[in-house]
Amino acid sequence: MKVSQLVVIFAACALAYLFSLAQLYGAYSGIGLISHGGSSPALELVPAGYNATIIIAHGYCADKEMMLPMGLALARNGYRVILYDSAGHGASSMLLGDEPTNVTMDRVADAYAVDNFSVAGHSMGSLAISYAMGGKPDACIGISPIDGAVNGTLPKNLLLLAGGADIESVKTTAVNAMKNGTGINNPETGYTYGGFSDGTARKLVILDGDNHITVLYDRRVYDSMLGWLDATYSIERSGGPSSYGNTALWFLLCALFAIIAFFPFTAFLSGELMGTTHEFRAPDPGLLKPALLVAGAAIAAAAITYFTGFPSIGIQLGNTVSIYLFVMGIIGLGSYWLIFRDSFKGQKFSSRAVLRPLALELVFLLYFLLFIGIPATASIYGLLPGMKRAIFIILMGAMLFPYNLLSELSFRGIPGYKSLLEGASLRIVAIALLMASILLSGTGGFFMVILPVLLPLFVFLEVLSYYTYRLSGNVLIGAILNSLLAAWLMASAFPLV
Repeated sequence: MKVSQLVVIFAACALAYLFSLAQLYGAYSGIGLISHGGSSPALELVPAGYNATIIIAHGYCADKEMMLPMGLALARNGYRVILYDSAGHGASSMLLGDEPTNVTMDRVADAYAVDNFSVAGHSMGSLAISYAMGGKPDACIGISPIDGAVNGTLPKNLLLLAGGADIESVKTTAVNAMKNGTGINNPETGYTYGGFSDGTARKLVILDGDNHITVLYDRRVYDSMLGWLDATYSIERSGGPSSYGNTALWFLLCALFAIIAFFPFTAFLSGELMGTTHEFRAPDPGLLKPALLVAGAAIAAAAITYFTGFPSIGIQLGNTVSIYLFVMGIIGLGSYWLIFRDSFKGQKFSSRAVLRPLALELVFLLYFLLFIGIPATASIYGLLPGMKRAIFIILMGAMLFPYNLLSELSFRGIPGYKSLLEGASLRIVAIALLMASILLSGTGGFFMVILPVLLPLFVFLEVLSYYTYRLSGNVLIGAILNSLLAAWLMASAFPLV
């Protein structure tokens, strides 16, 4: 592709990105944002002349930023919203297990709430129901609830929401909670039992098509929550609710344009346009089937996971993924070296072949931090790590490097798109084997919830790896970039223990 064409693509993406970013931040117009530090950092969304306050607790592997679309939807319709990070999550200085969710909510309510406040929580955050059993909140909203210990009077004005494609145990918990709260064996979904004036209102809503994650971004959820709060506080709303802001959509557009622009951006930096080539090329595999080598390493790593488990490195779930891939990488690289060691004899590699990729990786990582991390943190997830999580990113990146180097060496030497197809296929196999070993050991059902995110991420990283190698001819660039990006996203998401 010509330089002029790359410039046009980059410029068009930059303009579209800036427009989307302006729309994202514009959604906060008229909403005051107040940040609080401490062991459970909190964020207030304060509209002018608000009606009441609602405290929203996030779920497992989430943070307060993940609840921003929901919080903004309510704030734009007259409610003061308090979001906070639970122990081990987000920017909290506590580790997972240091403090129960309901205790954290009690502290947050005492610190920031006044009279006329309600609570809501998603998944793990639905333990807000336990807190609400104390009778303080005017209403309680459980989204994908995991706590069904309610009765006919407490919590006051209980709304339960779950996706039709949610985890079965969640839907069962929601139904059982309604049975406990109404005394009816087969409570009807979508029907309000009891009354708001005495706090006995109860309602269960099942949203067709939503799963454990998408339920957080469904407009029907915001409609239900807003209607429930309005009924609790006797608020008459003429003309329907105000726009909810759509920050999640604007972030996705920002991310899309940033990713597209990344490709011409890397072309400018790679030197490929000037006809330069780099060292550390992947050797031609010849008759060897790299897929068998990598699959064998994955099977061995999965077997080790199943029979022995892995020690914690201080970050829940992320330790299993990163150590599994580390073991897989070490086994695979050892096998690879035994097969290909003769091809490396007599080769000399300059310091430039190592230092240049490292310099490029810092530029690439900064690119993603700025153009994806900033809008993500303002809309859907906290991706600007503090010092503690930055340390875990470096640690996880080092652990992921052997696997990513194995992938680069094994597949990048295959000509044409077959390199990409085989590499992506083996990533899917590796994740599937990890999932199987975890599920067979009976210790990781939650992995099924994050699989829809983890799998596309690894496939996208394979595409990125394939592209950067075509430009640079250096296996270190794709290996380091994959390691750092995967570590950044996983270490930002998984809770610290």
